[in-house]
Formats: sequence, structure tokens, C-alpha cells
Amino acid sequence: MNSCSKTELRKFKARAGRRQPAEYIETLWGFKTARDHDIQAIRLVPHRGTRNVCQPGIDTWNRHLEEVAKATGMQFLGTIHTHNDEIHDEGPSPSDNLSALETGERIFAIDCIRRLPSGRLKHVVKFWYPQAPVENIQLT
Repeated sequence: MNSCSKTELRKFKARAGRRQPAEYIETLWGFKTARDHDIQAIRLVPHRGTRNVCQPGIDTWNRHLEEVAKATGMQFLGTIHTHNDEIHDEGPSPSDNLSALETGERIFAIDCIRRLPSGRLKHVVKFWYPQAPVENIQLT
């Protein structure tokens, strides 16, 4: 069974909301068995997001993964990042899937944030398995 800490997700939403409308990314940590993921921690990735991109540099990324793994004893499971509802869909883009595959993510999440007329932020979080198109199929 897949699970995610409600407390950790609530803290992520607060941090992500403060960065709105810039996109924002953090990492998911916990334990995995087969297709089951137990997300116990969501950790800050040092980076600066724009309205369309939230990618930290490769050196920053690698250092972050090493430091969090050592400090927590948990496994890197994937990422959670934001989409601005005004310009992006709730679902993963092709580049979201490719990034997830390139970084070895087992699962990832998207927090699609919309500003309501009242000024409050509405978060819709969905979790995804990375998927890639099948290349080089021979037709026989």
C-alpha cells in the first residue's frame, strides 16, 4: 500500500504556497517495497524556481540527495513539485515524466495550486508513477 505522511504534506503545502506563483520542488523520502511506497519525509531542495521551471543544478541535487540519505537513513523515492493552475494542468507534462526517469524516481507528486477569488490558495495534490514512451519498436 502506498502512503504519505499528512503532516509532511501539510508542511510542504505551506512552503510551496509562500513561493506561489513560482514553481517549487522538494524530495520525497521513506521506504519502498515492490510497488509500495511509504513516504515519511518531504525535504527542501535548495533552488530558485521561476513561473515555468523548478530545477536545481546537478551538483546541488546530488549533494542534497547524499546529505538527506545520510541524515535520515531513508531512501529517495521521488519528488513533489508545484504547477501554477493558471498556466499548467494538474497532470504530469512530458518533461515531468522525463525528469522523473532521469533522476531515478519511483513515484512523484504534483501540487497544482490555484488562487481562489477570496485570495486563499487551493492545493490539489496527485501522485504519479513515472512513465516513458517506448522507443525503437520494430514493426515486423
